[in-house]
Amino acid sequence: MRSHRLGAVMAAAVCLLAGSAPAAAATPQPFNPGYPTPGTPGTPTSWFPGGGASHSAAVPRTASGAAASAQPAAQSWFPWYDNASSGFGVDSIHLANPGTATVQGTISLPGATAITFNLGPGAQGHYSFPAGTRGGPVLVDAGGSGTVVASQRVTYLNSINEVPAQSLSEASNRAFFTWFDNASPGMTADNVHFVNPGPGSVNVSIQVGTLPPVSATIGGQGDAILTYPPGTRGGPVVVSSTGGSIITTQRVVFAQSFSEIPASVPPATAAPLYLNWYDTTSWGFTGDNVHVVNTGTTAADVTVSVAGQTHTLTGLGAGGGTYTSFPGVVAGPVVISSTQPLVASQRFLYHGELIEQSAAPAAAAVAMAWLPWYDNASAGVVDDVHVTNPDPAAAATINLFFPGRNPVTFTVDPGKDGYYGYPAGTIGGPVQIAVAAGGPNVLVAVRSFLWLPPPPPPPPLRHIVVSLSAQHLWAYQGNQLVLETDVTTGRPELPTPAGHYAIFAKYSPYEFISPWPYGSPYWYPSAWTNWAMEFIQGGYFLHDAPWRTWYGPGSNFGDGTHGCVNIPHDPMAFLYGWAQIGDVVDVVN
Repeated sequence: MRSHRLGAVMAAAVCLLAGSAPAAAATPQPFNPGYPTPGTPGTPTSWFPGGGASHSAAVPRTASGAAASAQPAAQSWFPWYDNASSGFGVDSIHLANPGTATVQGTISLPGATAITFNLGPGAQGHYSFPAGTRGGPVLVDAGGSGTVVASQRVTYLNSINEVPAQSLSEASNRAFFTWFDNASPGMTADNVHFVNPGPGSVNVSIQVGTLPPVSATIGGQGDAILTYPPGTRGGPVVVSSTGGSIITTQRVVFAQSFSEIPASVPPATAAPLYLNWYDTTSWGFTGDNVHVVNTGTTAADVTVSVAGQTHTLTGLGAGGGTYTSFPGVVAGPVVISSTQPLVASQRFLYHGELIEQSAAPAAAAVAMAWLPWYDNASAGVVDDVHVTNPDPAAAATINLFFPGRNPVTFTVDPGKDGYYGYPAGTIGGPVQIAVAAGGPNVLVAVRSFLWLPPPPPPPPLRHIVVSLSAQHLWAYQGNQLVLETDVTTGRPELPTPAGHYAIFAKYSPYEFISPWPYGSPYWYPSAWTNWAMEFIQGGYFLHDAPWRTWYGPGSNFGDGTHGCVNIPHDPMAFLYGWAQIGDVVDVVN
């Protein structure tokens, strides 16, 4: 079996490049070595002189994932500000002036003294309200003197999250989040934040799956927070308003991490969506789920493709959601296509921290974008600028401009993703990303990680071998065989992937819930098992199967699993008590 319950944990829980050469980078990056040296700098289309408010060194963090580049706006909002709640440390508003004239404006928050800013051409600055401040919304107003690019960086315990500001043009009266989870272990908060940017009152609501909606009324320029009680888990989350358009984000606290993403507005027509990177291979990446929601009016057939692999999700009902994952893949971009309009997001774990980013359509691609801040200097931090070219025919020549540094130029082939990292020790901003004249528009994101080196491998004390051809399992303590048994692995359509793995989760008991919709040939009724040990991310387990009476050669053809390894009751009882997290599992042909 494959479990939707674990998918819920992950969901309630970035990078792609196979098939194309990575973009030039200045120095090797620890978590992905082998970057080539930079090419000849290109001709700048514009230049930032630098300057602006000074910054102290950025705080160390585990991961911020992928923050989308921001676009200039005269007014923009963040739904919430918090440097008061337990676990929340720094909450900084980062601004950059992309224009050629000085911009003067304010950052305001109800109940707090407004912050004034003065940014010269190309300058950047960061601003914070006094410690102990909490509330919303935050309004960034350029005061009629121009536009600014704004993002918000928040530290929470061992994580940092960055979210771009949203302008009135991004407000809507119907939007989606792919998942809600106030139930899975480690999930301590899942809140939907609203901003009403207009002058009059609006009525807002959220609805998780088929649960009754939760509603509120927000006055002009006001905010609201809606959630469901503990124990609630499911998706999608439909966000709606009457009386005016709203700006919405979802804030999730999982374990030692915090993640915030803007709501996804449903497109009018079916068009491919893109995620710049996917990784279930690099050290520290322990899961990567791509969630999709059918926002159309009829059932959809969805394909999710990366690195030459394609998963087809058939018969996804109108308003329904599901997810998929690709074990052993590190590449990009992820392309999501459908016969109906979709929204999608990517939820992954990096060293146990939850990170989420939303998929973007080609219509969101731009010829120029800005990142208010870049950090490849703070302890352990690795910062990469990712550029995805959704054009199927034309290559994009990308120019990066950074105050005080020569421009950098690289090419992103049609339909591919490229990335660049400035030399170690680089910190500051803003970074301008500009497509050379005549090139296709691109999607831009920045991925920041605190790289943690892998520990030395432990001695192979316990080792489990599963043979797909023999439908048999052997367990070893050192060189001594302690158990062998017949097993049943995945059916031909849903095979158990061969490879070198390790147990990373144990559950007793464990309920398996079908991730496939009713009517799918792979759907199965929910079932409980006594013991389950996950060894491949995405829901691949060693587990007992009370419903099964046939194991061994041929059983995977006659009545094979959905990818898991079924083990008889008594051998599984022994394995669960004997095996430990980190034990090796080799699946061989």
